[in-house]
Amino acid sequence: METVMSRVSRLLGLRLHGSNRPVHSVPQSEQTIPSNPTPAPVIPPKKKRLPRVKLTESIEKVTQLRNQGLTYQAIGDTLKMTKQRVHQVILAHKKREACKHLWTHGLSTRNTTLMTQLKINGIEQLKENVQNQHIRPFKYKNFGLKSYHDLCAWAGIPPIEFRNFKPCPHCGKLQ
Repeated sequence: METVMSRVSRLLGLRLHGSNRPVHSVPQSEQTIPSNPTPAPVIPPKKKRLPRVKLTESIEKVTQLRNQGLTYQAIGDTLKMTKQRVHQVILAHKKREACKHLWTHGLSTRNTTLMTQLKINGIEQLKENVQNQHIRPFKYKNFGLKSYHDLCAWAGIPPIEFRNFKPCPHCGKLQ
């Protein structure tokens, strides 16, 4: 038993007294050492973030100032943006303008992507697929009840109520 205890104590980093000698205390140092000899670094205060502006509002303001002939830097100084952000807003405006002629204009990106994947080319084809239940919630990746109801509202179709959804045994989502 004594050998087992000594092995265990060695594993734990303890020193057991192995003889019948008396145990003496080890003298401690009188000198005190600070716990952290280096001073803590000075952390500068955080920069105050600029308020976020919605993209639609930014597009209106930036295009208005750009039509007045201001440069990206001048627009950025006026609206408290960087000139790179002004450029991004202008590109977003051009992209929105280019998408206005598409039949999917006004649909969310998720629903537009689904229409592209399913090769649906018009609103009549969309309505037919919804009525035949080829397009229904949870049938496609990233297409749930909210996306389905948004799609039906955009197309002017009353959504079909599905009552036979069962929860997934793994995640609990309706299938």
